Amino acid sequence: MKPAHGLVVSVKNDVGILQQVAGIAGRFDLVAVALNKLAANAFLQSLQLPASGFRLPADCRGRYWQVSGCRGQVDRGLQRSQGFGVESHFARLAKIYFYQIFCHLSDSCRGVTVLENFPAEEHVMASSDGKTRDLVSTLPGAGWDFSLHRHPYHEVERPLGPHYCVYNRRLMACCFDQRSTEEGYWLLRRKAAVLHTGEYVLQFRGPDAERLLDKLFTKDMTRVRVGRCAYGLACYEDGGLLVDGILLRLEDDCFWYAQADGDFYSWARAHAIGMEVEISDPEVFVSQVQGPNALAILEAASDNGMPEPFGYFGVARVSFDGQEIVISRTGYTNELGWEFYTEPRHDADALWQHLAAAGESHGMEIFGLDAMHIRRIEAGILNAGSDFDRTTTPYEVGLDRFVDEDKGDFIGKAALQDAPRANRLTGLYCDAEPHIGGEIMVAEGIAGRVTAGAISPYLRRGIGIGRMDRSGFSEGDQVRIRCIDGELHEGELATLPLYDKEAEIPRGKRVDIPERAND
Repeated sequence: MKPAHGLVVSVKNDVGILQQVAGIAGRFDLVAVALNKLAANAFLQSLQLPASGFRLPADCRGRYWQVSGCRGQVDRGLQRSQGFGVESHFARLAKIYFYQIFCHLSDSCRGVTVLENFPAEEHVMASSDGKTRDLVSTLPGAGWDFSLHRHPYHEVERPLGPHYCVYNRRLMACCFDQRSTEEGYWLLRRKAAVLHTGEYVLQFRGPDAERLLDKLFTKDMTRVRVGRCAYGLACYEDGGLLVDGILLRLEDDCFWYAQADGDFYSWARAHAIGMEVEISDPEVFVSQVQGPNALAILEAASDNGMPEPFGYFGVARVSFDGQEIVISRTGYTNELGWEFYTEPRHDADALWQHLAAAGESHGMEIFGLDAMHIRRIEAGILNAGSDFDRTTTPYEVGLDRFVDEDKGDFIGKAALQDAPRANRLTGLYCDAEPHIGGEIMVAEGIAGRVTAGAISPYLRRGIGIGRMDRSGFSEGDQVRIRCIDGELHEGELATLPLYDKEAEIPRGKRVDIPERAND
């Protein structure tokens, strides 16, 4: 089949760009334009065409349809035509489907040209009212939890009275009736704590696995050796952030990607066309053991003692009471720690009993995401979807060290080369708990929004992360911050992380066991 040459255009409201598109549309076999309503109306007027089911000028070979951005309607349109227009506020998501459409019609997507004029739309994830929230609990009965997945250690958590959030369609415990958030925090800081996470693992296997991952991520993934991890940050073509996670290289041609919340699977599949790589769900669940006693617990649990080498961001296979498991020197707390990966072949009950016995003398217990949340804010560890999202580039949220612009082509590279380098993300100090989505005020008015907030038992004050509307603010700048009580409180900007600036604690270079205020 002859490769089809297509034009994908993302336009917000620039009529001049739309008129240019109309002028060159005839050069392409396929034309797809992602529009919001304002731009769609302007485009139709410039072409003097009706609002639906219209044709481009006679010299354009592909028929042009206007459908919504949802998958089903695009697929139905595919049965009727070979060109698509999309009126949608989700233009970037729509482009995923355009790539899939081109793949249906052609042996190659290499002829697709992408033109972009979609200014970043500021977006901050909203939270509840700060006084109540909606979590998931286990109730008697059946039904309407069809797409949700329990962790293999769900029954271990149940006696503690867990309340869950939904993360990657998996249940992850935020808090427990039998344990306070502050207890969980100090457990993490002074002993060892276990969180059974909702991270979703994808497996990439095949001769082109490395090539695909290097295309998908901003870091040079060809440098990741077998037995090592890397932080994997993925962007859209316009440089906006899609998702982050930890990439483990298990073999030369086999990787696991433990991703944050988001649909990375479809994105990876859409960009793997023509490559010899299998992308699958190995049904692996990730658990974290974090805290100053974490490595002592690992040594006690491993049948052969501490694995060597097992440095920061290392990967190893160890035997727990005869069961081989994959572990990594990673975590979401900036404490000393490691993660283990439970596979379908494991006897999860026996695995947990063995680990719990090894950890008992070291004070290891289960804790919830709320406690981890405090520590990750202190450490400046970002949460996908709230601290960063599709409207922010890596540079705007201080992740520039994870972009290798000197490597080969990757998705978003061209846009990032021209993107502003200034960081707009900041730490926050306050005398109350900042409310996610709350205003950060200066004398002139609103200067930013809160993306994360908590009360730190260690720092004994409210802390948070904020996204400013512009760069140029400095540590110590005085602001007012909207907090969960609904009031504006005096606060100040701070540099992230709030302490342990060089991340020496997770590397084992610094032993930091703080005293509790009431100890």
